[in-house]
Amino acid sequence: MIFIKKDGDKFVGFDETAGRSYSIAELEQMANNNDTEAQCAAGDYYNATSNFNTAKSWYEKAAAKNHARAQWNMSLLCAGGLGGCEKDMAKAKIWAKKSAEQDWPPAMLTLGQLYTMDNEYDDAIYWIEKADARGVPEAKTFLEQVLQLKTILGFD
Repeated sequence: MIFIKKDGDKFVGFDETAGRSYSIAELEQMANNNDTEAQCAAGDYYNATSNFNTAKSWYEKAAAKNHARAQWNMSLLCAGGLGGCEKDMAKAKIWAKKSAEQDWPPAMLTLGQLYTMDNEYDDAIYWIEKADARGVPEAKTFLEQVLQLKTILGFD
């Protein structure tokens, strides 16, 4: 898996498995050759540099090939109305669910949060518990808050 990290004053792609760094030019070359992981990493690079339109373009390519992290990032862009996306929570939920169903832990929490916004507490709790079980740090606190909210609002 290639992640973007800060190296001095610039961002680079880093593959922990290979122990190798990639410049954005190298990532884009790999991405243009249909490397799905590089497409998502290129999206991450442009997301980190606040170029959301270009990030969306790369995420869409990887998400179309069922890349879970790219699908999760598409959900965040839709939820935030970034990258030329209309702010659309229904689309955000669709992308988050595709990613969560592929066992991407951050998407599980995001999906739980989106269900909470729609007062769908049982579904929210299901996904937040999965995120917590997979070690997402914020999940436990958010789960406690959702359980309290569900009780306060009488959704028990």
